[in-house]
Formats: sequence, structure tokens, C-alpha cells
Amino acid sequence: MLGSSIRIKSALLLLLVLPFAGMAQVSLNDTIQLENVIIRRTAQVRGNVSGLKAMRLDSLALVSKTSQSFAEMLQENTPIFIKTASRGSVATASFRGTAASHTQVFWNGLLLNSPLTGQVDFSIIPVFIVDDVSLHFGQASLALGSGGLGGAVNMSSRPEWDKKRSLSLYQSVGSFGTYTTAISAGYQVAKGLMLRTRVYNDMAENDYTYKNIASLEDTLVTQRNADYTKRGIFQELYYRPNGSHTLSAKFWYQNFDRGIPKLMLTMSQVEQSRQNDINLNGVVEWSYFGSGLTSRVTAGYSHQSIDYFLNKQGEEGWNQIVDAYSQTYMYSLNGEVGVKVKRWASINFAANVLYSGINSKELILQNWLDINRTQYSSYLNFTLTPVERLSVNVTSRFDAIPSEGSYTLLPSVAAQYRLLSHQNLHINASVGRNHHEPKLTDKYWLPGGNPDLKPEDGLMMEGGVEYEKSMGETFLKIGVNAFRSDIQDWIMWLPHLKGYWVAQNVDRVISKGLETNALISFPLGAFTLKTKLAYSYTPTGFVEVGRLISQESVGKQLPFIPKHSTSVVSMVKYKSFYFMHNFTHYSRRYTTASNNPDVSRPLAVYFMNSLSAGYQFTAFKSNFSIQAKVDNLLNESYVSVLWSGMPGRNYMLTVKVEI
Repeated sequence: MLGSSIRIKSALLLLLVLPFAGMAQVSLNDTIQLENVIIRRTAQVRGNVSGLKAMRLDSLALVSKTSQSFAEMLQENTPIFIKTASRGSVATASFRGTAASHTQVFWNGLLLNSPLTGQVDFSIIPVFIVDDVSLHFGQASLALGSGGLGGAVNMSSRPEWDKKRSLSLYQSVGSFGTYTTAISAGYQVAKGLMLRTRVYNDMAENDYTYKNIASLEDTLVTQRNADYTKRGIFQELYYRPNGSHTLSAKFWYQNFDRGIPKLMLTMSQVEQSRQNDINLNGVVEWSYFGSGLTSRVTAGYSHQSIDYFLNKQGEEGWNQIVDAYSQTYMYSLNGEVGVKVKRWASINFAANVLYSGINSKELILQNWLDINRTQYSSYLNFTLTPVERLSVNVTSRFDAIPSEGSYTLLPSVAAQYRLLSHQNLHINASVGRNHHEPKLTDKYWLPGGNPDLKPEDGLMMEGGVEYEKSMGETFLKIGVNAFRSDIQDWIMWLPHLKGYWVAQNVDRVISKGLETNALISFPLGAFTLKTKLAYSYTPTGFVEVGRLISQESVGKQLPFIPKHSTSVVSMVKYKSFYFMHNFTHYSRRYTTASNNPDVSRPLAVYFMNSLSAGYQFTAFKSNFSIQAKVDNLLNESYVSVLWSGMPGRNYMLTVKVEI
């Protein structure tokens, strides 16, 4: 539990950074360049629809987190809730109070959500291989695909056509035996033909000390069996015969081996537990950009294997408790066409075929699953500007899984209106449907799968106001957004009288809330100050539960979902120096649907602070940058998952060389 002194210190530190207040989101059409801290108009976020909330992370968030995982970057720079047991362990993301499986994740147009779990483990994704990240909240995710009842994360990489050749070296050294090495090399073989290779090795002993809150004495223990090694290679090939056509191929291979640490409650047990993940993803894409026509064709393949075992020591030696191996695979084909019909009207059409499958086995209990699914989807969007200050989007997505008799039409309408003719003051509103198909294990896993499961169906509404203003080198942006998602047939795994868990549809869940954000950047003498602020209020709970869950759970906050979350990033830049402070706050999270603290221990409020300082300089015809960072600045004792300790104050030094 947090002490009152820690809360007071965190609150005081927050007050120090709030005068620079800003938000964890950048204008949809703005890119922040770290070198000059200027704002530059660029293309829209891919898949963005006016009237819906989407945001692009600025380059500062990516550059400063190069040596970290994607989970850590999202946690420090967005209002998205990240749940993880420890550094290097499985990390999942939750938008707007929904489940992790309601967050759809795309990498260069390829869906990464596992057919086995329906989720994405963000700890396996290194920031190093990503050049551009956009977040699509709620109904905005429908432009990328269905299923994102909470939202979607879209990651992409891009070529550096302005460089004939490039070579970047990264080296990080940190607490708990953490070492990260990464190399990126690019070369234009000929005019319009570019190769780029990125390789990395990330490893940590993770032997940090934390407070065991399961012990009556709150004793300090050292984390064991939490080490990990992550190695990978990312190969890119780009061919641009002219300014309109581009052909690219991208392949990403990674091996992630990690120990699974014991819970606080099982410290007395002697056990061995490890997991090895192998990921292979590939995308081939052709795109065309003309004056009135754009088109894109993408073919992708994703394969993941997971090998997991758990052994416990008994009186006669080691006993094998779990020995599980699974393979998942996905083949996808996407086509998109955009046509500018008139100055005030455009049409976008997309079609997708996704073939996915699972081959999973558990040798101890003899559980087997070998199943596949083919899903078809089409998307049609009309963008109309009937008057100068009004933009209206009418969208329809159609999903079909013929083998399961599932056919769903998902209509949506969104609008954006500029209130003042010479000011960027907009109001936005939207209403529409989205749905999420049960994952294959929900329907077919034995025991517990339920072939009669219905898809989760959501009626989603949101509206807000946004204002932005540029005054010389000063930039200000403020936004407030309210949302409500009424989700029928929410899927949960619940205990059964037969002694195992069964997938069930819970009648109704409502996710609603308010999001506020702000960004400010301004010069102050020789200094440049910038701050981003994002706050989310997300009361989410069961409205109707039938007889599956106790009526005591109606109206209570969903388990593990914080009602309040805050992210503040503040930066001061002076010449080639910069200082940055990150503040993250999550409110109390419950671990049971009833929110009853007598049944299970809730997770306490925590405030997280990190501080970093960097310096950039040129020497020997090369660009150097050095960054020193302190995480968990106030040495908080906290948990993100019940009975799993997180590290205290820790340090990281990163050096980057560009030749």
C-alpha cells in the first residue's frame, strides 16, 4: 500500500510540472521534431475520419524511448492503461475501460492480435523498429478493422529517401543487469531503391528488490527467474520508380525468451517456469498516390509460436505441471481505393480477407486444439463537405464468417464543424456500431469453449470540442471528449460447477467517460518549454448480468480497470540540452467484479515519475546523443497485477551515434 508521504511527494512533484501543462496527444496533422521543437503540417493519420478521435505520437515519444519496450512508451505518453506483472512480462493495453482483446493492433497494415488469446503482448514490440504510431479511439478504429471496441494502435515504418546511406548505433546500460544494443543501417542501392536493416539485442537479469505485500511484515524480497533476452532483425526493401508508385517488403523476426517469476503468495515454493516466443511477420505492399486517386494492396503473413513449461519440486524431485506449445498463423490480403469525386466529396473503399488458425497442445492434461477461420470484411466511407466549415463521414463495414454463420453490418456517422470561420475551434460528434468476434479459443477450447457464444456488439457514441492556436513559435491545443459504449454479450471466462472455467456472454456492459487533453509549446528566452497532458475518467461496469454473475457486481467498476488515469510529459530544451519529466497516475483498481475488498485485495493508487536528461552534439562527422534516465523517481512500492512486485528506483544510460 502507498504511504501518505509518497502520495504527498508525488502530488508536489505533479504541481511543479503542471505549469507547463500539455497533453499526451499531438494534432492529427502535426509532427513534433525534437531537434527544433517546431510544428509542421503533414499528412493525416492513416485511417483518420473527421469527427472521431485519433492521434499521432510525436517523435519525442519515440526517440526518447528507443531502448524501451512499446508497453513502457505507451504507459508514459498516453492515457491507455497498461497491465503487466513485471518488466519483460506480458503487457496488455486497455482503451476506454474495455478488455485487452478489444484493442486491435496493426503493424504496417498487418493485424497482430493473436488468434489464441485475442490480445497483443506489447512487451515483445521494441520501439526501435517503429517510425510512426497512431492511436484510434473507439469508433475511429473501424477505419482499420472491426473488433476495436476500445480502440486500435497502428504502427508503421517508413523509408528515409533523403539519405543516401545511414548508420545508427544504440547502446543502453541500466539497472538490474539491463543491456540493449541496436543497429540500423540503410543504403540507397540505386535511384528509387532502398534497403534498410535493423538488428537488436535486449537483455536483463531483472533481479530487483520489492516489498512483498503478501507478507504480514511487508518484507523485502529479490525478484527471481524474471530474466529475459529479446533478439530480432527487421529487414525493409523499398522501390519507388517514380513519385506515384511505391513497392515495399518488410520482414520482422524475433526470439523472446523469458523467465516467469513467482507470485508473492508462492515465494515458499520451489519451481521453474519459462516461456519462449518466436515471431515472424512479413508484409508486401504496393501503393499509388495520384492527384485524385489513391490505392494500396497489402499481403501479409504472421506466425507466432509459444513454448511454455512449469515445473515444481516435490519430495521425489521435479514434477512437470504444465508443458504447453502453441502455433498461430494468419494470412491476410487487403485492398484500398480512395477517389476524390468532387472538391467537396470523396469515396474510400477497402476489402480484406483474413485466414487464421491455431495448433495448440498441452501434454500434461492432454488438451488439444487445431482449428482455423476465414473472415471477410469490406469498408465503405463517404466524406462530404457540403459547406466550408462542415465535414460529414458516412461509413459502413461488413464482416462475414460463413463457416460460423456470422454476418454483421456496422454503420457509422461522424461529423466535424468549425464554429468560427477564422479560428480552429471544432465540435465533433459520432454514433455507430462495432462488434468483436469471439476468439477461436473462446468457442472451441476443450474444456470450456462455448460454440454458442455470440459476438460482442457495441453501440458507440461520442462528442467533443477541440481548439488549437498558433501564435508565432507558441502552439496551444486543448480538447475535451465524452464517450459512451453500450456493449451487449460481453465475453468472460467464468467458473463452472464441473470444476473448470467456461466462456460465457454477460448481458450488458457500459463503458463511458470523459477525456481531456492539452498541449502547449512556447519559447522562454533561450529555452523552449513543452508539455502534454492527458486525463481520462472511465467508469465502466456491468449493467445486466443475468444469473452468471452476482447481482452485487451491477454498477461496479470492471476488474483491473482504473477509473482515473493521467499522463503528463514536460520538457525543457536549451540549445543542445533537454530535460524531460514523465508523470503517470492510475486510480485504485479492483480484482473482483463485486469490488468487495473482503473477497480479494484491491490494487492501490499509484503515481509514477521518471526524469531524463539528454545532450546532442556533433563530432568526427557524426551526430551523438546521450540520455540519462531515472525511472520510478520517488521509489514507489506498487503493483500493476495482484501479487506481482514492480521495480523501485532504477537508472538507464543510452548513447546513440549516427554516422
